[in-house]
Amino acid sequence: MASGVGVAVVTSQPRSHLWLIEVAGAMGKKIPKSVRHATREALRHHTGPIAFALPEVTACRTTLAAHLLAVHEQRPVVLIAPSPAVLKAIAATDPGHAHLPTYSDLPAALAS
Repeated sequence: MASGVGVAVVTSQPRSHLWLIEVAGAMGKKIPKSVRHATREALRHHTGPIAFALPEVTACRTTLAAHLLAVHEQRPVVLIAPSPAVLKAIAATDPGHAHLPTYSDLPAALAS
């Protein structure tokens, strides 16, 4: 599979105090251009936390976890309903990932 094939940024927009980036599909070896672009836009236009909604990510490698942790060095990152594939990749990349708050859904994240 080519890297990033089958991955889509479903939404990337401000939602209350968060910037929401919702991603779906299967990740390849590299972070897809659409995810990199959405992240750059969030960092450029928003000063608060960036929320990654990841329930529909069906497969990913540790590159996604590394991306999330790199963003976390610049802004607070919260995860919304990360799929088992995402949780596995994060655990493999950073066993101490407890510093990334995780919420079951968007309303829970917005209430934080």
